[in-house]
Amino acid sequence: MWPFLNLFLACGMGAPEVPTVTDDAAQSTAAEVRRCLDSAILLRTQGESEAAGKAVLGCYGAHFEPIERPLRAHNRKATLSLEYEFGRVAGRISQEGSGTAAIGMANRLADRVERVLASMPVVSTAGDTGGR
Repeated sequence: MWPFLNLFLACGMGAPEVPTVTDDAAQSTAAEVRRCLDSAILLRTQGESEAAGKAVLGCYGAHFEPIERPLRAHNRKATLSLEYEFGRVAGRISQEGSGTAAIGMANRLADRVERVLASMPVVSTAGDTGGR
């Protein structure tokens, strides 16, 4: 029995550690995604469709992907949906003639990222005094 228990513990079969995120990190990520998508929208309105698509994908890699693991632990379905939507927005915003629809998609994506990140359980930062 003891060898099995040792194997069990060595393989990490216990309860998996749920990754956490601070409230500051969640808010910062939401704001960065919004700014980044706004930049992609600006590129699109300036006729830089290909650059706008690359900016959306860059936004995903630089700002959403780092928080993806804790978000996935909290809400797998929403995380998959957001990942998919980043790809759809990047594809649509890079298409010529997609102007208004693509811009609307990018704005809705930023809104969804904010809502999903706001729903995450977060840990307080060291300096957080609970509003006191």
